[in-house]
Amino acid sequence: MIPFKPNANLQQVPEVKEGYVLSGGPVKWVPYKPQGAKQTNRKGRWKAMNEYGGWNNCETPAEVWPEFIDYHAQAARIAAFEAASLKILPLIEAAGREEVTDCADWDEAENMIRAAMKGGDA
Repeated sequence: MIPFKPNANLQQVPEVKEGYVLSGGPVKWVPYKPQGAKQTNRKGRWKAMNEYGGWNNCETPAEVWPEFIDYHAQAARIAAFEAASLKILPLIEAAGREEVTDCADWDEAENMIRAAMKGGDA
């Protein structure tokens, strides 16, 4: 799931017109009526859902996620990444951090780490 970064220029219609923001919940893009668009020189505005289910005007969001953000799943995913990094960090140290991080090819870096796991040289 990749977030969409809307353009702050409200004179254009955004590609994604509704979704979720990390720090506010659901948002949607609402077009102005023709007369309002002519007066404001904008095609529309962003609205955020309030606690009662209504919609309030808001600033242009930095990122709009097209699907619902499951915070528990995101936290579990981050914890899994951290656990994996804790397991692999000593292996990177054993293989030689500079050598692994300076590799231009991920396959080469992976081979160096696997060799360090076996205790041999790559």
